[in-house]
Amino acid sequence: MPDKYVLAGELCSRKYFEERLPEVMEISLYRIIQEWVNNLIKYAQASQIEIQLKRYDDAINVIIEDNGPGVNKQTLIQSEGNGWKNIQSRISILNRTIDIESTAGRSGTSFICKVAVAISKHTEKITL
Repeated sequence: MPDKYVLAGELCSRKYFEERLPEVMEISLYRIIQEWVNNLIKYAQASQIEIQLKRYDDAINVIIEDNGPGVNKQTLIQSEGNGWKNIQSRISILNRTIDIESTAGRSGTSFICKVAVAISKHTEKITL
């Protein structure tokens, strides 16, 4: 495990984050990010982690990238660990799927979660 990590974050399109998201979405996204980063620190042998939270008119994308040695996606998907189960549970609450771009032995893994949302043009309310 590295002695020190480089964490980078990016919050894009700030105008879209002026309104709060529904509470269940905020908590679920926070916990998904928290669990994935925790797993990176424990297992990925990465020294750099980049977290991007991008808001568009109809979606929020969470992208977490690292410079670790990569992982076999099938092994991860079949994992019985609590961290992975927690991530899957939160994803199902949001009724979304995730994409993991990684290959064992190749540097880096990308975790991508896309959550559809809509802003009502009349009320500026954000809905799931």
